[in-house]
Amino acid sequence: MRTNLKTIYGLIMISDLRTAQEIYRAINPEWNSTLFYERLYKSFGAILEQNKDVDPISIINYFRENGVNDKGLALKISNLTKEVPNGAHLMINSILGEVEYFFQINKAKIAAAKINELIESDNFTNDKLSEILDSAKPIQAINVERSNIETIFDIVNDHNKTKNGELPGIDLGWSTFHNEIILEDVDVMVVGARPAMGKTAFAVSLAINQAFKRGRNVVFFSLEMSKKQIMRRIVANLSAIDSNRIKYGECSDNELKRIYSIQGEESLSKIHIFEGSRTINDISIILSDLKRDGKVDIVIIDYLQKILPKSKGSRYEQVTEVSNGVKRISQNMKIPCVALAQLSRDSAKIGKLPTLTDLKESGEIEQDASIVAFLHRPEYYGEDITSNGNRAENIAEILVAKNREGSVGKFEMGINLSLSKFHPI
Repeated sequence: MRTNLKTIYGLIMISDLRTAQEIYRAINPEWNSTLFYERLYKSFGAILEQNKDVDPISIINYFRENGVNDKGLALKISNLTKEVPNGAHLMINSILGEVEYFFQINKAKIAAAKINELIESDNFTNDKLSEILDSAKPIQAINVERSNIETIFDIVNDHNKTKNGELPGIDLGWSTFHNEIILEDVDVMVVGARPAMGKTAFAVSLAINQAFKRGRNVVFFSLEMSKKQIMRRIVANLSAIDSNRIKYGECSDNELKRIYSIQGEESLSKIHIFEGSRTINDISIILSDLKRDGKVDIVIIDYLQKILPKSKGSRYEQVTEVSNGVKRISQNMKIPCVALAQLSRDSAKIGKLPTLTDLKESGEIEQDASIVAFLHRPEYYGEDITSNGNRAENIAEILVAKNREGSVGKFEMGINLSLSKFHPI
């Protein structure tokens, strides 16, 4: 939160008077978690109230006039303007909203700790509980709505970046989908498949693409397999050693050296794996912490129907609740998500290509997803030829059935399940 607050205060000092006043009025005083920020906030208010521009010199003078002469103060204040990222003025409402969001998350965590402490103590009263709950309530929601004019400016800015070779979102990292699938920060991509089609292998291969090829932080929720099992698949992929050879102790000394060498890969630290059963709330808390620390660029969930629902309704209602929850997380936190979905063995006739109708009995997954794709291996069903007429051996068909802002179609990729590897062909 402090980094974004630093950005906000730096922007005030480089903005014109009217803009500086608008930004200042949107600040929640409770965000000021240190004495330095509290003093900055008061100084800004005093100067802007006089309809004067805020700049490092006026702030330094205000501090000195009020008896604050800390060593290095001038450098600390002037550095605020130097650390404002390019284009930050275009995202000010988003930055304000993010600071408020994480402030409220932190306040809720503090309240939860106080409630636990109160319950375990001998001093529990309803009045004390009510007091804690009241302290956790948001004071006022921040209006982060951008004007239509600003939004059009954002669109043109994104267009120009794309024209110059900068992607408008996150690509999957395979040339197969170049300019076909781009995940923007509110997108949820659902990848559905029946058992044994290679869902987890797809997820592992995607995580490696993002961390090792694109340098992105990947958060991987493994709700069915353990962290050790997922890491073994990652190691198999990176070392090109069959994961079963690793599991059953069949590796040679040279192969073990290749495995050990992976420990030194810097990009390995960009993959954050969380194992075990999770609720939507669990996932939200984990992601909010990682987002605050700048450690999440994309989320992978393996798999959607394994998220624990809160409701006790029908399975359809439970999956709908979970799917809606994943979509809300992506929208509110601005984090793209790739969620795997299990299709029933009976969802289609044996060997038939899966379609969107196969998701109809799985809650509102299709409605919540920006992109829906299916994995299909014709070889598994004894087919020699893919639906595109190619040899089916070691081939996975990726059927993009829904793409809200892109094209749909059938794509083919090479697959090596022993290495948890998908690759272009």
